[in-house]
Amino acid sequence: HFPCPLGTLSNTYHMMRAGESGLEAEGVLSTNPLFLTNREDALTDLGTAQVEEACNEMMSKGINPSVVKYSLASKCIDAANVVATTMMVGRNRIVPEFTYMDPRGAGLWDGKPLATTEAAIWALDVAEAGTEGRDGRPPANDDGTANETLFEQVTRLRQLMSVLETQYSGDTIVLIFPDGTSPALLSCLIAGIPLKNTHALNFMPGELRLDVNMENARQLLDERISSPSYTEAISLGQEELVALRKEEEQMKLLAMEESKKSLVTKPQQVKSTSDELIEMQRHRHRARGNDGVTDLGIVTDLGSVTDLGSPDIFSMGAIGAMGYMTTLRVPRDEDDSDGSEKSPQNNPAPALAYAGARAGAAPIQSYANSTGASVFEPQQVDAPLAMPDNIFHSSADAFQAVQMTATNVVDGNIGMVNPNVFEDVPVVSKRERIDAAEKAMEEYLSQDDGGDEWLTSMKDMMDE
Repeated sequence: HFPCPLGTLSNTYHMMRAGESGLEAEGVLSTNPLFLTNREDALTDLGTAQVEEACNEMMSKGINPSVVKYSLASKCIDAANVVATTMMVGRNRIVPEFTYMDPRGAGLWDGKPLATTEAAIWALDVAEAGTEGRDGRPPANDDGTANETLFEQVTRLRQLMSVLETQYSGDTIVLIFPDGTSPALLSCLIAGIPLKNTHALNFMPGELRLDVNMENARQLLDERISSPSYTEAISLGQEELVALRKEEEQMKLLAMEESKKSLVTKPQQVKSTSDELIEMQRHRHRARGNDGVTDLGIVTDLGSVTDLGSPDIFSMGAIGAMGYMTTLRVPRDEDDSDGSEKSPQNNPAPALAYAGARAGAAPIQSYANSTGASVFEPQQVDAPLAMPDNIFHSSADAFQAVQMTATNVVDGNIGMVNPNVFEDVPVVSKRERIDAAEKAMEEYLSQDDGGDEWLTSMKDMMDE
């Protein structure tokens, strides 16, 4: 638990900030965790020299760390390697930390100039963070960079110390952080210092502080809180904070204007689409008129829509399939264009016959069930299974058969077989089926396909 009075911690903690990195040398603020391991943020030659100097200081004071805990940022990995090489620390004592030592996310300000933006964040925390650091949040970004308050970073640091105090006892632990705010914030938590003053204890690149505890952290705060350098940094940060927030407002206004422009162009796009649909309907009407189809109607105006009569191919296919299945059950004549009926001998009977009048059919016997009602049961015929005589020799014949049979389904001439009605299905002549199919197709093409309502709704949307 924070704060931590003297003697409450089980280990001795030395805190270090990694040396100067490539992005810091270029003056770029980088806080997105996804890019922490990029080699462009690795230690520079100056940064390596800074870490070596810190190692020499520890060795001069007889400090031999038993654990080196470092962040997975590229510069921290390099710094840990320098510590291991310079101080002869075994690799089993170099322990990575995956998330708890990550820097605070700067949100929309990530990637901006380091010197001025960092000063603006300091001024933001001094003015808004409060004692627990719950306020003072940078603006959000859309690239995955978190926009965090100090309190959210406190949660990670509390988890870090909980793990260390649980795993180790009586050890000398060196913590290598990628930024200057994280070790300063941990120092404030140990000493019980208000978090709005965190940046007064900020670490410089390569800076090392030995045996951080409540007493020496408070003493250092008293020295730095009123120093000219800290006061000047806060003053500069206040000016930069105003400029950043003004820039943010301008970006929001620009986004709103772009959104308004896109809304204005949408009705024009809708009108263009409607004009194209009208022209398509007129073209279809002229094409149908050339084929002898009349009175289908065209779109003359968005406010006056007549019956379009466009066919539904999927529905036609469904009706055709139903008709084709029916032809497999009902025998058809080979050629009855003259309207004459075939004799029963030419139509093979099915294996199960419901009509006793059919040639070769077995008589239907009845028996009484448990309720006393008579139940008719068709008897098996000894004759082999009869195959339909309408085997098609080409796809054109099959399509013609589907058209003719679909007409019978639509007109009700052929329906589902009712097992309780024992009668033959009437055989319709070929000419009658063709006439019925043409009539059904004409009636179907005259139906409303919903285009009127759709175009009317489009016109209403444009009027609104």
